[in-house]
Amino acid sequence: MRSSALIIAALLIGLVAAFLVFRVIIPDTEAARKRIVVASGEILAGTAIKASELSTVEWAAEEMPKGAFEKIELVTGRIARTNVYAGEPVLDTHLAQVSAMAGMTAMIAEGKRAISIGADEVIGVAGFAMPGSYVDVLVSAKDSAGFPFSKVVLERIKILAVEQETKSKPDAPKVVNAVTLEMTPTEAERLDLARSVGTLSLVLRNEFDRSPAKAPGARLNDLFIGSSIVFTVPPAASGAALNPQAQPQPTAAPASGRATRRQAPRVVQGVEEIRGTGRMETAQ
Repeated sequence: MRSSALIIAALLIGLVAAFLVFRVIIPDTEAARKRIVVASGEILAGTAIKASELSTVEWAAEEMPKGAFEKIELVTGRIARTNVYAGEPVLDTHLAQVSAMAGMTAMIAEGKRAISIGADEVIGVAGFAMPGSYVDVLVSAKDSAGFPFSKVVLERIKILAVEQETKSKPDAPKVVNAVTLEMTPTEAERLDLARSVGTLSLVLRNEFDRSPAKAPGARLNDLFIGSSIVFTVPPAASGAALNPQAQPQPTAAPASGRATRRQAPRVVQGVEEIRGTGRMETAQ
């Protein structure tokens, strides 16, 4: 009887030990996974998110993306600041503030502004500029001496919309009439000045490339490096012809309205005698 009790106790101890080892080696899969909110279809930037556009999926707890949501009701009604694609987790960075209104204003990052440039200014990207793309802005103009130059004036500017579309269509590039860019107030001032003095071009860049361009600008001589063709700045005498404002202006007439005449010096042929205010010449 005593031996049977010992055997039963040993079995119980063994079962408890096995259970503890099992829990340590193989963790509880339910505890290691959570459900997060994802887009069940494409959600367009600037629109209010509907519950029908959302679903939840299981996700490894240790791989949970930062800013993810666990309940659909926390996302429903919020305004999407960027496009969210089917199966993609909906993150806090994808959404505008809780009180934000739908439309373009919800897509603009805090501290930024949106400015549009027209068709004659959108050149250089052959229709591949799409919402979410990043571009550099170049200006081509002439300096004060009348010589052409080109220079990068803005770098890594985000495109918010192409014409009235905020949705990116990589499989359907097209030449557009206008693009809307997101930039700081200072950058907006520089863009507005640049398009008033020359022609703008957009240069498409890699979205992950954050390095500065460090471009010194280009002039005519840079096009003919290694060639005998050399463009030189005109001398100062001809520089005024290129800059009419530098030419001397005619002297204004006196207030009396009578023009002044410069008299030629008198040539005296003899001896001149001056008495008071009178003059008298005598022959030699």
